[in-house]
Amino acid sequence: MEHFGGIWYLTKIFWLIPEQVRNIFYDYIAKNRYKWFGKKESCMLPTIEIKNKFL
Repeated sequence: MEHFGGIWYLTKIFWLIPEQVRNIFYDYIAKNRYKWFGKKESCMLPTIEIKNKFL
């Protein structure tokens, strides 16, 4: 993430947290993501405006 520059460089601090602790947080987020953000039954079809942002 440090190569992205800007505020993303600050994510480097998470490497100070032991991997086992990071995995606990990751597992908690993965377990609850659909409850928090919902689940789509199908993929979004991009609009022309969104399509133009990609190569």
